[in-house]
Amino acid sequence: MKRIQLPALLLVLLTFVAFLPSDTKDFPKISGTTLSGKNITLPDQSRGRFILIAVIRTMKAEQEMITWIEPIYNSIAGNSMFQADMYFIPMTGGIQDVSNETVKRKLKESMDSSLYKYVMLYTGPVKDYVKQLEMKDKDLPYIFVVDPRGKITYTATGIYSEKKLEEITDKLAE
Repeated sequence: MKRIQLPALLLVLLTFVAFLPSDTKDFPKISGTTLSGKNITLPDQSRGRFILIAVIRTMKAEQEMITWIEPIYNSIAGNSMFQADMYFIPMTGGIQDVSNETVKRKLKESMDSSLYKYVMLYTGPVKDYVKQLEMKDKDLPYIFVVDPRGKITYTATGIYSEKKLEEITDKLAE
């Protein structure tokens, strides 16, 4: 009788494990320079802290990202409840016929200098990041919550909504 119970118990445990949520994937390393001139590599720069990383690849995505910037900044920056860093990353390497310096100049002209430390320019190839981060639509912004281990725990895309921001802040509060 005990022989039958042990295999049955193992089968139940294996079935249970199969339906557990799989571990999140790593956020791939990405290096660039902030508008304030600091060279950084994410997620290494913030190891041990949560990071909110917002990525855009086109000017159209930038327009949608603009809807996110103020609500994210007001909810997270300087809020002692969240031990999180945040970075906005325009991937200029994917924009043809636009120089890095032009993008940098336009970004600086369009924002307050206190925000420069939150914007990291990435000028390298984007293909691998698109694949690894599953950023299928180039015209949408992608917002990733990365935990202190460098794992992606949440992804939002598209135009800002209060519901999406609430889901982000819930993840950052874990």
